[in-house]
Amino acid sequence: MNSFLVNSFFIVTIFSIVRLYAGLFLASYFFPSDYGIIAIPIAFFALLEVLIDGGNSSAIINKNITKPELRTLIYRRLKFIIMVSMIALISLSFINWAFLHNKVPYIVIVLVLINSIFKGLTFYFESRLIANGKFIFCETSSFISTLIAFVSTIFLINLIDLSGYSFLLINLLLQQITYAVTLVYREHFLEINLKRKFQKEDISFIKYKNDVLKGAIVDQFRSRLDEMLISIYFAISNIGVYYKIKEFAITLSGFGSKAIARPWFYYSSVNPKSKTLRYWIIFSIICLVLFPIFFNIFDFLINFFIIDVMGNNWTLLKEYTRFIYILAFLYFFYTFNKSTMLGLGFSNMVLSAEIISLVFRIFVYLIYLLVFINQYRLTIEVIFKIEIALWVMTIILQIIMIAYLFFKERPKISPSIK
Repeated sequence: MNSFLVNSFFIVTIFSIVRLYAGLFLASYFFPSDYGIIAIPIAFFALLEVLIDGGNSSAIINKNITKPELRTLIYRRLKFIIMVSMIALISLSFINWAFLHNKVPYIVIVLVLINSIFKGLTFYFESRLIANGKFIFCETSSFISTLIAFVSTIFLINLIDLSGYSFLLINLLLQQITYAVTLVYREHFLEINLKRKFQKEDISFIKYKNDVLKGAIVDQFRSRLDEMLISIYFAISNIGVYYKIKEFAITLSGFGSKAIARPWFYYSSVNPKSKTLRYWIIFSIICLVLFPIFFNIFDFLINFFIIDVMGNNWTLLKEYTRFIYILAFLYFFYTFNKSTMLGLGFSNMVLSAEIISLVFRIFVYLIYLLVFINQYRLTIEVIFKIEIALWVMTIILQIIMIAYLFFKERPKISPSIK
């Protein structure tokens, strides 16, 4: 491994810890219901972000493109972005009225939509910077944007009187817009496109990004099935609790995803397949060995350093620390495996794994709703148990596919002629 991965790990870990505590301090001002109100549009518009990106961000990192090519790509997609954003706005507004009984204020839907559009467009500029070795700059910019939004939100909380979810929206928008402006400005002055020592040419840019897009769409449907269920069946306060538990798991997994999986994606994109696969095996074994060892340490740390910091409004989270730990590990390991396959250039295998996982997930939830819901009523704990089982299945499928790639890459030794 080179110094790039080591430096990325330590820098991103420090940023992630500070960012986590800023979020905890902010959460202490609010109730679960405040998070529940913004959770629904955030989950819904996550698919919009995928459509805006169109799989191009991963393809930009894997293949590398020039500045004029990036501008042309964005201009060609603007009409589609406007159209799909309007469809998303109308769709969620109707769902909120017809099925959710107006749980979400309309202004929240509009502002989260604006945030998602900015986020989707930012992916393009972020990816070209990462493709040219600016990963640490992107993470630093994201960190600074988070601090600016955090300080501004805390200042406004003590200055004006608004609903809790309004301040959460302000924080969300300030962070994303600041980050977007910073990246667009830096990318504008990016030096001439760098040439790579090793470039994979197994698959074209168009084919690669289409595979990534299809896989991302499938992944969004798969990952949001649980959130669709709780949006319909849970009260707004329970939605907030569920959202916060899942957010913690994603945030904690993000320590590894940002510090390891994202730079690993770039590293595996520019290095030979055999070398990438060897490192994947070593790291996977280390992760699987350490996973059961660190639970008690994690349980103490998350209660003492995280949940207690959030105050009395969030003490209910103490009952779900084991779910946070397990899900955080599964999210990270899934992302690491996915980054490995994408870095190797096997976007088609990623797509296949996502489709199989989605089909199985739909089947399991249908069986639960039709057969077992009366015996095991829909609770936060039941949903998380189902989610853990489904993520384990997905990861096993990924491991089987990568193992196949490993043995496929091994050189064939011809028998000696006596």
